[in-house]
Amino acid sequence: MEDTGLAEVVPGIWRLPVPLPGHSVGHVNVYALVSDGGVLLVDSGWAMPGSWAAVDDLLRRVGSAAEQVALVLVTHFHPDHCGLAGDFQRRRGVQVGMHAADACRLGDRFFAWDSLAKDTVGWLTSAGAPEDAIDSGVRIVEQAAGRVAPVEPDRLIEDGEVVAFGDWRLRALHTPGHTPGHLCFHEQTTGTLFSGDHVLSFINTSPGLRPHSTEDPVGDYLDSLPRLSALEVDWVLPGHQLPFVGLGPRLDQLRAHHEERMAETCRLLAAGPATAWEVTSRVPRSRGWDAFSNAARISALGETYGHLRHLVARGTAVGPAGPARTFELAR
Repeated sequence: MEDTGLAEVVPGIWRLPVPLPGHSVGHVNVYALVSDGGVLLVDSGWAMPGSWAAVDDLLRRVGSAAEQVALVLVTHFHPDHCGLAGDFQRRRGVQVGMHAADACRLGDRFFAWDSLAKDTVGWLTSAGAPEDAIDSGVRIVEQAAGRVAPVEPDRLIEDGEVVAFGDWRLRALHTPGHTPGHLCFHEQTTGTLFSGDHVLSFINTSPGLRPHSTEDPVGDYLDSLPRLSALEVDWVLPGHQLPFVGLGPRLDQLRAHHEERMAETCRLLAAGPATAWEVTSRVPRSRGWDAFSNAARISALGETYGHLRHLVARGTAVGPAGPARTFELAR
């Protein structure tokens, strides 16, 4: 399937590429399940000027409209996925559903975000980040808060719960890692998996350690993959990039990627104790560390910190310890 924009992936299920101006990925995939009783959206886009009009325009192009949306299911609490859900709720009385582990964090992430800013400063400081990166981290928190409309989910979706909407039957699968309450939805009548940011077609998902993550996000992520392998899936509909077929091979690639990154992290620690920031800066990448913006460095730090934490959980590494908050290989 070429990335030509709006597309009906299977009958009645439309991929709506909602623009994310200024974001490196370009757009987020919002999925519209259209039935006689209205529209169910999986994810919403972020709440920025023009976002509501963009979603409404895409829905009108498939013979519907924003006013026909009856339910928004949110895969996770990142602004590009949950940001516009509150506008649907406020303008149209639309129900919003998400997992409790993400729903409970909406307030202190986006609506009273001072505590998250403080936690972010502590996290970056403990990782050994320089002052300019710490300042950038606080700005990123503030920027994210401006992209989410106030929302209080009506439905707290539990693992295994089946959401019935028209002829659709979406079984929720709690797949933590990328966020604590990330949900995938398996539409059982068509064998379609809405994978959010848990499984993307090309990008390797980052189950990073940062404020509001689980204690071992990489471990949680890896533990979730066998559950998805057991599903009967034809199409995978990710939150970014193109829908694809071949879930099993893609899960194998993701598992191998994280194992390779942890092996590389061990090789870097073999040179001696290092902070999470130092390890992150030394991980081989297609672009050199000097070419990274502070925002990109902070994103990379979350992933590397996650790998370090999982190595500690496995007993392969120890830390962070001492005034320098360093990690090292276990003896």
